[in-house]
This record gives sequence, C-alpha cells and structure tokens, in this order.
Amino acid sequence: MYCSKCGAYINEDATICMNCGCETDAGKQKQEMNGIKETENNLKFIFGIVFIVILITTIFFFFS
Repeated sequence: MYCSKCGAYINEDATICMNCGCETDAGKQKQEMNGIKETENNLKFIFGIVFIVILITTIFFFFS
C-alpha cells in the first residue's frame, strides 16, 4: 500500500505513514470502529441505568 499524501510504501496494517506522518485508511477505519464500540458501550450503560430506575420504581410502588 502507498501513502496517499507522499507516495511512500507503507504496510497494510499501518495507521500512519512513517515518511510524512499522514494518517492511513487503516488508521481511519480503526478510529471509526473505536467510535462505534464506544457508542455501543454508552448505549448499554444508558439502557442499564434506565432498567435499574424502572426496577426500583416498580418495587417502590409494589411495596407502597
């Protein structure tokens, strides 16, 4: 694979060009995947909090 900015040869799994420091397509894809995973983790956390709040509210009204 070659750098789109300077044309230097770079490894397929490289995230930056060692010649000019430009980010490669592989690096951009890794950032996108990390962003997707972070979003999924945030959604799981939010759904967990909502579930706990609903559970506590239900228990509170059941025993009141």
